[in-house]
Amino acid sequence: MTGSYPTCPTCGQPVIEQALNPLQLNKWERRLVERLKKAGAAGVPTPDLFEYMYRSDPNGGPLCGVKNLHVRICQINKRKLNAAGLQIRATGHGGRGEHEYVLRAL
Repeated sequence: MTGSYPTCPTCGQPVIEQALNPLQLNKWERRLVERLKKAGAAGVPTPDLFEYMYRSDPNGGPLCGVKNLHVRICQINKRKLNAAGLQIRATGHGGRGEHEYVLRAL
């Protein structure tokens, strides 16, 4: 399934729906991927992504939240997205784990 994807003429991001459809993403993973797709090339800053992913958690999310987010992103890349030719990447020059995350084709 790895390969090149058509790109959006407006933002230049890969159009990746055909790669995501066969992946068996759980609810949390689907929510993450959909948020990153919506953000496009601009990406989502780490604190905003954490807040988005855990805002429905009555406890506010894990205590080591940013680290937990990084680990879960690494796991979804290794277990599902990389096989489909996709990857969630941290970009930007943020310090202390503050980057913008983007979804892109490998």
